[in-house]
Amino acid sequence: MVLQNAHSGYEYQDIFTSLRFVDTILFRTSKVAVDVKLFKGDLFDNLTTVWNGGQHVREQLKHSVSPNALERKIFTSTVRDCRLDMLVVSAIRDYKNNHFGSTSPEYRLIMSDLEPTDTALIAILKCDSTLSSLQVGFNTKCYRLNIDELWPKAGGYHWAVLRAWARANWMHIR
Repeated sequence: MVLQNAHSGYEYQDIFTSLRFVDTILFRTSKVAVDVKLFKGDLFDNLTTVWNGGQHVREQLKHSVSPNALERKIFTSTVRDCRLDMLVVSAIRDYKNNHFGSTSPEYRLIMSDLEPTDTALIAILKCDSTLSSLQVGFNTKCYRLNIDELWPKAGGYHWAVLRAWARANWMHIR
């Protein structure tokens, strides 16, 4: 069963990769990199796309064979390699070490899970209707981190995995 789940995850990634290659054939992208770590600890290594307008998008894909509601433990443990502090550290290191020209990079964690029902998770994930799927025709919901809820301006933090980080480190990642 475990191997079947892993193979299903690879198929999920292959679908996204194939779509990016179609974008390349249609001259929408200038560069696509698959499974390339840009540094040790890079968690957004599944797919890196440079779109023709210069936008850099780094993606990590996580598939679930039997999707359930997105849970807080996914972001507070290493159960699916999506611990929140590790994702943000990866984005910060990427942002500091790679030159993206005049555009800011975008980091996407793409999951096949269902919408969250956990109120603490809903509070830190703002559904953003201005964002859309990077693939036309996909019915998706896009979320942004709600930094003010995750890390209040008054100080403190709501999630223990954030204990070691200053709020200022997170401000460019929204």
